[in-house]
Amino acid sequence: VPQKVGIAIIGAGFSGLAAAHFLLESGVPGRDIVIFEKENVGSGSSGRSGGFLTASIEIDFIDAVKDIGRALALRTWKAAEYGIDLMKEVSDSIGDNGKYFRHNLGYLYLTEDDEYLRVLRNEARALSSIGNTATIVSGNDLKTKFNLTGYKGALYSHKASFILSIGFINQMSRFLAANGVRIIENTEVIEIDRKSTSIMLSGGRTIKCGSIIIASNYHAVKFGVPKKLVEPVETYLALTEPLPVDFLRKHNMLIKHLMWDSEEIYSYFTILDDGRIMIGGHDKNFSHNTKLRTEVDFIHHFYEYLAKHFPELRGVRFQKMWSGVIASAPDTYPLAGRMGNTNVYISLNNGIPFCFLSGKIIADIMREKTSEYADLFAPDRKMVASTAQIFQALKG
Repeated sequence: VPQKVGIAIIGAGFSGLAAAHFLLESGVPGRDIVIFEKENVGSGSSGRSGGFLTASIEIDFIDAVKDIGRALALRTWKAAEYGIDLMKEVSDSIGDNGKYFRHNLGYLYLTEDDEYLRVLRNEARALSSIGNTATIVSGNDLKTKFNLTGYKGALYSHKASFILSIGFINQMSRFLAANGVRIIENTEVIEIDRKSTSIMLSGGRTIKCGSIIIASNYHAVKFGVPKKLVEPVETYLALTEPLPVDFLRKHNMLIKHLMWDSEEIYSYFTILDDGRIMIGGHDKNFSHNTKLRTEVDFIHHFYEYLAKHFPELRGVRFQKMWSGVIASAPDTYPLAGRMGNTNVYISLNNGIPFCFLSGKIIADIMREKTSEYADLFAPDRKMVASTAQIFQALKG
C-alpha cells in the first residue's frame, strides 16, 4: 500500500472501475490511480447485477415530456443512451469481443392491462419520433412467438443490451492493471478527510491523496455523504436450473430478448445461453442499518410469477438466489461530480449505464473538460422529491 497516491478510488465495482478507465483514457498515468476495495473486485452490488441495460429513465418518455418539456426529456434519454454507448466503447477497448457485453438485443415491455397498453402505444410513437424505433406486439403474438401467457401486449425496442456482470468486471480490472492502475483488494477505507484529502485504512494507516473518488454505492454515507442524498433499495435475482434445449424449443422459449413487466417496478427476466432463466426485481426500500433479506423472503414471488406466465415451468427448481443493494439520489438520478470545494468526488448510481456515464463525467471534470451531462447529476443540484420537479428546477 503506497504512502501517497494521486487519485484514490474507493470501490472496485462498475462505478470505480469506470472512473479509473476514463481517467486512464484521458491521459492520467495508470500509476497515479489506486483503487481500494474492502473485499474483492466486483464483490458488491455490481457483481450481483442481472446486467439488463435499457436506454431509458425511471418514467415513460411521454410522462417526462408532459412534466418537463420535450427538449429536457430528450436530453435525459440521450444521457441514458450515452451511458450504454460508453459501455460499448469500453467493451471494444478492453477486447471483450462480445464475450460479456451484448449490444442491441432488444426488449419487451410487457403489460397485463388494456388501459396501459394504450399508454404503450403512445409511448412507442413518442420513442420512434426521437429515433428509438419502437413497435407494439399484440397479446396473441406474445403467446405464439414467445410463449408468454397472460399479457395484453408489449412495447418492443431494440435499444437494450445485456452484460454478464462479473465477467466484464474482471476483464475491466485486468485491463486496468495491465495499464498500471493498482487495485488493492481486502483493504477497507474507513474514513476520509476532505480538508486534507486523505483516507484512513482499517488498522489506522493514513494515506495522502491528490483526489478521492467515492464509488462505494450506499456505503458512501460512511464517508460523509449525507444520508438524505442516498436512497438505498434492496433488489433480488434468481437462476433456475438449466432447462433442456428440447424443452425450450418445444415450448418456443429460445428467447434472447430482455423482458420487463410494467406491473411491477424492476421485474424482469430472460433466458440465458445455458438454458437457465434469470429473473430479478421484487425491490424493497432498504435502511442503512438493516440486513439483506434471505432467499426465503422473495423466492416464492419469483416462482409464482414464472408459473403464471410460463405454465410449463410450474415445478421448476431454482439453482441460485442472491440479493444486492443499489442506491440513487432521492430524485432517482445519479450523483456524479465534486463534493463542494474539495478534491473529493462522488459516483453514486442506480443503473450500470449510469455508472459508466458518471465515471466519464468525473474524469472530464477532473481533467477540466466540458461535460455535457454534469449539471443533470451534480451533487449540489437542487434536490427534490420527484423526477419531474428536479428537471423543472434545472429547466428554470
